[in-house]
Amino acid sequence: MNLSHKELALAPGKMRGYAIAVIAFVLMAGGLQMFGNENTVHLTMKESGTSITLHSGDLLEVTLPATFGTGYSWKVTKAAGNVLKAQGGPETAPAESGRKAGQTEFQVFRFVASAKGTGQLELHYVRPWAKEEKPAKVFCLTVQVQ
Repeated sequence: MNLSHKELALAPGKMRGYAIAVIAFVLMAGGLQMFGNENTVHLTMKESGTSITLHSGDLLEVTLPATFGTGYSWKVTKAAGNVLKAQGGPETAPAESGRKAGQTEFQVFRFVASAKGTGQLELHYVRPWAKEEKPAKVFCLTVQVQ
């Protein structure tokens, strides 16, 4: 690419302008995160049967043990949809010792507190094809959002 002397003289100024714009954008994006509510509440099976209070914008993360080789997995049966909004489907996390055949892993469910009020979150540990079976385990939680 051949540039004239005028274009070469202007190029550093343009680059500085682009650099300043990029830096300003990065700082602004980081600044917005500082003002956002980044409170994450982590719960496990130990907290089943309890009540929690969240603030609008809080992230609720529920981590439950699952042995997928048995055919069981967790299913949301009551989503507290009036106060929580699911953040995608469940993710699978390996045990601390890594993945091994037949080993218990974890299903992680994430919800954002989206509206003020009270709701029920309930998850059942079931085999999806065994519709008539009672759940092997139940995780239930009363959620209040302020």
